[in-house]
Amino acid sequence: MKRLALAAVGLALVVAMGASTKGAAQSPPPPATVFQACSVAYPGSIAVTFAWPPTTGALQQWVDLSLSDSGFLPDTFLGVGSVVPTRWTHNTFTWDGILPGLSHFYRINVLYPDGWVAVASGSFVSIGDCPKPTASEGRVASVECEAGGAMRVTLSWVPGGGTSQWLDYNYNRSVEDMAWDSYWSQGPLAPGTNSFELLLGATGYSWRVNTLSAEGWSPSPIWFLDGSSLCGPQAPPAAPPTPVPPPPTPPSVLPPPLPSLPNPIPGEIVIQTCIDGTFTGWSGYTAFELCNGQVWMQSSYSYMYHYAYRPDVVIYNTGFGYRMQVEGVPDTVDVTPITDFIRTCIDGDFEGWEGDTVFELCNGQVWMQSSYSYTYHYAYRPDVVIYNTGFGYRMQVEGVNKTIAVVRLR
Repeated sequence: MKRLALAAVGLALVVAMGASTKGAAQSPPPPATVFQACSVAYPGSIAVTFAWPPTTGALQQWVDLSLSDSGFLPDTFLGVGSVVPTRWTHNTFTWDGILPGLSHFYRINVLYPDGWVAVASGSFVSIGDCPKPTASEGRVASVECEAGGAMRVTLSWVPGGGTSQWLDYNYNRSVEDMAWDSYWSQGPLAPGTNSFELLLGATGYSWRVNTLSAEGWSPSPIWFLDGSSLCGPQAPPAAPPTPVPPPPTPPSVLPPPLPSLPNPIPGEIVIQTCIDGTFTGWSGYTAFELCNGQVWMQSSYSYMYHYAYRPDVVIYNTGFGYRMQVEGVPDTVDVTPITDFIRTCIDGDFEGWEGDTVFELCNGQVWMQSSYSYTYHYAYRPDVVIYNTGFGYRMQVEGVNKTIAVVRLR
């Protein structure tokens, strides 16, 4: 297996590490001591610490991890190293961000002057009871009633952690009504965000906070807001002794923002163009490269798959943000323009990502995967776009219907 890594992040380049001939022992190496705990850095995942005896005279040490019992054949495992060898005390290494509830196979591979030796190996099942980061204690922090039956409301909650949050809401006060594609979303919000202000019509709402972590999405309980009791039309004053004309009918309640969008979308058309290349739908943080040279990003969480080549698109200003309609797709998606982005290609073969994958680009830059995820897709020199989401950079590869968080190495 070819391990790609840089010394700046504590890794080294090792190619084709084979089986060792140091010593003549035929029996398998003893197991390492394995400790597991719920991850603090990656809520919802596991931090696993390996400990093994001193390795006097070692030049390098690597910890290899696989989901298959294949004897660590090439391209079946991930390796991290080099772990600094110790002479007198036990070696230790913590692998953070491991998926819970799965069987894992490991080995400790050590390089001595005369070759590689697996000094420890074994397997474990990662614990599966670590709670996902979930927001809690949702409440209405403040309400300001405005003219025409509107209200400016601040919702607050206790954040659960994770990597980002989305505020989901609709105007049906029923748990069953918080169904897929039946609500609006505000996000992404930073992990520590604990409140958000909305301008709404004075009616009933369901709302929740959806937290994204290494283990996926974790929605909070659904909370309710009864706007009609807080800012609804007031009853007319009692009639005076002398009959007077009744007071005027209160203005109708304002509709909530972003109503269900028929086709076409109500709003001003701001862009009519096409997708520059292959379109495969959207799945969260998806970037859309347009034929006019602009790049737009999905700004509310939803998933939709549809394949098309250079479909026409229309972007509308709804008055509450931008929404995009793609030719042949009945659904629409919230979008926002991106100005900080890079367009280039992968310099050579692309085979997806699997942990700390390093990407060498055609413009000479080198970027590395910065969040745990696995996907396989083969392509030669596919186009890529790297863009700033406001919470870090993500990379989208041509033909892959998902994105990955990345950091620049050089």
